[in-house]
Amino acid sequence: MKSIAKMPLFLLIVTFVAAFSLADILTPDGIYSESENRYLQKMPRATMQSVINGEFSSSYETYISDQFLLREGWITMKSASETMLLKTENNDIVYGRNGYMFPKFSKFNNRVLQNNLASIDKFAAEMKAPVAVMILPSKYHPLIDEVPAGFPFVNQNYYITEINGYLSTNADIVNAKDILTINSQRYIYYRTDHHWTNYGAWLAYCQLASVAGFTPFEYESRHMLTVDRFYGTNYSKCHKIGTKADSITYYDFGIQSLIADDEEYDSLYSLEQFGKRDKYAAFIQGNNGLTIIESEYSDEKLGSILIIKDSFANSLIPLLTEHYNKLYVIDPRFYNYQNGYSQFADMDFDQVLIAYSFETIVAPSSINYLSLDFED
Repeated sequence: MKSIAKMPLFLLIVTFVAAFSLADILTPDGIYSESENRYLQKMPRATMQSVINGEFSSSYETYISDQFLLREGWITMKSASETMLLKTENNDIVYGRNGYMFPKFSKFNNRVLQNNLASIDKFAAEMKAPVAVMILPSKYHPLIDEVPAGFPFVNQNYYITEINGYLSTNADIVNAKDILTINSQRYIYYRTDHHWTNYGAWLAYCQLASVAGFTPFEYESRHMLTVDRFYGTNYSKCHKIGTKADSITYYDFGIQSLIADDEEYDSLYSLEQFGKRDKYAAFIQGNNGLTIIESEYSDEKLGSILIIKDSFANSLIPLLTEHYNKLYVIDPRFYNYQNGYSQFADMDFDQVLIAYSFETIVAPSSINYLSLDFED
């Protein structure tokens, strides 16, 4: 200890940096971040084109950030220091009132939105079955009273109204925005996650019922289960000290089978996933390209429904098993578009539902693939 104390500060720093760098190099790269619910950047391959267009440098910066030694510990330490400094955000997550966390979202590319809407409109026009569209607001719109004053956010109320007007030519519009806003004092969105709760999904389901022609069940008329200690995607980005966990409530609906990308299951939920950090991924066995659900058959149910969606709809779909004998569910983010969408155009669905969150509909995504089979 005495010899270390006598070492010059510069030499101590150099020794520490060298040791840390060596440990960083020798530590195998991580593959998946359980806390952030995403795959980590792999070491990018340098090509002449990727170097010239800047793709390599961008990917390499992400790689260094993702594979940094003790990365999650540093994120937690940074969060603690931000909290002590009374900062109201960390890592692009805004700290709201009553424990709510909001991703920063102040702009988007209008051309991307227009392209996505044109693709959805074309797809809807080609469907034989009636089409309903439900654009779901990010939680800061209904929960605007929980957002710190002064933080700029996109005016979703305006844009969703405009989107609904544009898509109304070839589709029926399900207005989930207003019913969620009316119930903003209820537990309709998770505090630590960007998704809605079971009650939020039920509110939207009731709005869909009037368009699709079925009678919704009362919220507490079906058996529900609860899973505690859920820390969602927003928490995973900021690791805010002292965060209160969410709880997930879900209906205990039985089904005949669920086939997700050729894997067969006998439950709507992955009970194993409920024991992991990303508990929301338990709904309909997670995000898959094509999921086919055979519910418990009843002559009183409608025949079938096709659902084109992002992850928001994952907790809505179990409710629809009470009204449809068969559900076809496509998540374009994971669906192989080369398998085509035109195969569904002439199928005898009782209903087609397109359900996207606002932040998905305005972002570059595989929504554009919906219309590829129907180009003039």
